[in-house]
Amino acid sequence: MAPTMTYLLLACQLILAIVLLLAATGKALSSDHFLAAIRLSLVPAALVIPIAVLVPAAEASLALALVVSPVTVLPLILLAILALLVGFTGWMLWMQARGMHLSCGCFGTGDAKIGRTTILRNVLLIAICLAGFGIALHHHSPLPAPSLWLSVSVACLAMCLALLRAMSYGRAALVLTEARREQLDRQSAQGDGDAVAREQV
Repeated sequence: MAPTMTYLLLACQLILAIVLLLAATGKALSSDHFLAAIRLSLVPAALVIPIAVLVPAAEASLALALVVSPVTVLPLILLAILALLVGFTGWMLWMQARGMHLSCGCFGTGDAKIGRTTILRNVLLIAICLAGFGIALHHHSPLPAPSLWLSVSVACLAMCLALLRAMSYGRAALVLTEARREQLDRQSAQGDGDAVAREQV
């Protein structure tokens, strides 16, 4: 039973670390949506920028801490993540209660509107966090003990994931640019054709 629980703990660590890292990189690469969500939350103007900086920084730090922290600190890290998730979920419920149909900006994009899906997603993450916390109190993670090698390896993997996320954003922009260029080319060709037709007339 013990090996099963340790691997369940590992699964909770990895799922939460990946989600937090994706959320942090998404906010960093596409901060406009997150800033708009903060402003629409009636947050004082002086706090908008600090929140927009501190939230993704906290997410990235907690994601890395999940896989490099000593076993004695892991429950505290999971509690910090739980507090973050509960705070996000409470904010979503508040926005929904006020009838605010806005994008949460959770992963940087403006596609996810606050609603049942986003709230259920957070509830699922809270359940994973609670399960990980409960297991971490009685079992040790199978990850190796913290070391310089482990820290460097995790940091490199995090950078690779952030780079892939950045490339996905860049590819979307490139597709839009190419589509716009083709549209302009068609308009230019149509304009040239109309000019020739007028000359013939």
